[in-house]
Amino acid sequence: MEGMGLVWMLLGSAGLLIITLLMLLLIQALRHQGMGEVLARQGRTLANQQAVNKQLLAERKEASAALRAERAHVAQLQRKVEVLQQALADHMVGVGMSL
Repeated sequence: MEGMGLVWMLLGSAGLLIITLLMLLLIQALRHQGMGEVLARQGRTLANQQAVNKQLLAERKEASAALRAERAHVAQLQRKVEVLQQALADHMVGVGMSL
């Protein structure tokens, strides 16, 4: 009889060990699922950030091109001012000479 009690105690201990391992496995699976959700959310955030970065880069390129065009326009206007100043100076010299 004593041997039978030992067998039942071993079977009970083995059953308790199996239940404990199953619970730990369930906890691990739930943690893994939670991590998958976090990873998916971070993936969506990354995709959104990449789209924003792409848009900002396009806007920066457009602004740089506009700035280059404005600088070229300013240089052109400065050349026109110099030509007009020279023409005015020549005209003033011509008016002074005719008086």
